[in-house]
Amino acid sequence: AGYEEQTFKESHVRDLTRYTVGPTLDFSPEAAIRGRVVTAFELFKPDDPALEDRMGFAYQALVNWSLYGRTQFDLGAGRNISYSYLDTEPYYLLTNVRLLVTQPLPGWFELYGGYDWGHMAYRWALGAAVPPGQSGRVDTLTAASGGVGMRLSPNFHVKVGVEKTRRRSVEDLLQNFKRTRILTTLTVGS
Repeated sequence: AGYEEQTFKESHVRDLTRYTVGPTLDFSPEAAIRGRVVTAFELFKPDDPALEDRMGFAYQALVNWSLYGRTQFDLGAGRNISYSYLDTEPYYLLTNVRLLVTQPLPGWFELYGGYDWGHMAYRWALGAAVPPGQSGRVDTLTAASGGVGMRLSPNFHVKVGVEKTRRRSVEDLLQNFKRTRILTTLTVGS
């Protein structure tokens, strides 16, 4: 169970109180499926009386497993209320899913590829006639990535890859973008 109060000195429209209750499931590191799943029933109460309360489920899951001890799958999913940068729409309900697949190659190398999908429902709007519990604006974010990794030692890992991201908003065209990035990750330790 949890209780949370958040106060923003520069933007009081985002002040809130949140109550949560729910279980957490931890998988053993030695199990076939590893990771953690956190679920909660929450009461989300913005301090601004013009913004409605929300009761519902939130979750965060990060699990991984391997196929035949080689191909690695990492799956993440979540649903939670996040902050928007817009004062007229201070929160949105974010639902997201991410899958990453890693395939070891002979020697030190591996290939990886992944896909992310995010659904942002802006259910809280100041000065707008949005029916209670319905989304007035929905943005989506998708990203595909892939690349090659090299494990130089058990505690030193390097990845180089490309990520293509697209955000789509029907309501706010200034939020639309397409982006391609070259990313490098260096992991030292586990």
